[in-house]
Amino acid sequence: MIDLVRFVRSLPMKRLLILVVGWVAVSTTGCAISLLAVMPRISSLPRQWVSQHAVCPLQSSTRPQNPQILGTHRWAGGFIVLYSGLCPDNQNATGFRQVFGHQIVKQDGINWIVSGSDSFQVENQPKKAKHLVDYRISRSVYQGRDRFTIVYGQVLKPTVATIEATFDNGTILRDSGQDGVFALLAPGATGVCEVRMLGSDNQILQQVDLAPPQNLMQNSPPHQCLPVSHQL
Repeated sequence: MIDLVRFVRSLPMKRLLILVVGWVAVSTTGCAISLLAVMPRISSLPRQWVSQHAVCPLQSSTRPQNPQILGTHRWAGGFIVLYSGLCPDNQNATGFRQVFGHQIVKQDGINWIVSGSDSFQVENQPKKAKHLVDYRISRSVYQGRDRFTIVYGQVLKPTVATIEATFDNGTILRDSGQDGVFALLAPGATGVCEVRMLGSDNQILQQVDLAPPQNLMQNSPPHQCLPVSHQL
């Protein structure tokens, strides 16, 4: 140990700095390699999750046919898989209809688990033509820290540049609708106050007030939805 100290002290300052930087780089690289060794390959997971865990609306035992992954969005706890597929039509026993769904995949140690999923039947063409986006709101069945609310869907009009949502815990999230799909997930939220569709210059194209009327909230937990004019 004494010889090592004497050797370090005898080095010129420039060479000493090179030695220290090299040691830090080796240590950091070793740490990064060890982390990569235990982390699963996220890019290979979405298709696996859709094929194994996706279900048709109102038919928990039926899986969508021809599932297609439309987008994968990151969130604080993992990622969200957005997909489409074909399911039996809820209004036509012999027909099929396109569905749009999401799966929330959460990291649990070195493993990944589905912590939430939902899907809905896509509107038919005449109804879709009237809307800017087609979306749904889904809530977790968990309580406490694992509770969340998600707004997810598809962009139907190219004039929509951003989808924005205000949640009842005060969280405001935005999504640019990349690849024509979007997902806004707010941990801790139990509902959505408002959804807004914005154009390229940030103007409001459409605004949907989703806050429940106060007269219906007397026996429910308090929410933080402000009047619409105060949220913009």
